[in-house]
Amino acid sequence: MNFWVFFIGVAEILIALTIGVFIIYLSFQILSKLVRDFAVIDKLRNNNISVAIVIGTIILSVIYIVRSAINPAVTVLTMLFKNPKADYSTFFSGFLIILIQIIVSAVTGFAGIYIALRLYMWLTKDLHEMEEIRNNNIAVGIVLAFVIFAVALLLEPGINTLLQSMIPLPSVNFREIYR
Repeated sequence: MNFWVFFIGVAEILIALTIGVFIIYLSFQILSKLVRDFAVIDKLRNNNISVAIVIGTIILSVIYIVRSAINPAVTVLTMLFKNPKADYSTFFSGFLIILIQIIVSAVTGFAGIYIALRLYMWLTKDLHEMEEIRNNNIAVGIVLAFVIFAVALLLEPGINTLLQSMIPLPSVNFREIYR
């Protein structure tokens, strides 16, 4: 058994679970605050399926985007544990990079979805989506859910590239290599 691969696998699972639970909870809390007049918890208690579809899709979309932070985080973690010269400051800076990557992916994903949703609702002036969702119009909830997830699919590659740029890689001096 390859100890390093096993250790990285366990670390990846722990990171994913921690990020997942925290981001899901935080997303729900932020959504509840952003749409206060919507009374999300009351709507859910009253079996408003349309609200459930939209809120669930936003949470799923943010998690889909934050998932992009897991691979770079595991890369940083692997680099830390395989570095024989790593000390406490190296580990601290590595974990700081991982934390920044998670925060950047969550904030960028949530903000991107929120802005795109607002823009979409502004463009469709003849349909008042939030009022329809408040009134449990499931068809509007489903369409809005697809819009939200489509935006997440479009945002994820760019956010992934942004996160990859935060991984400190050793510089390569091509002049030295090709001498």
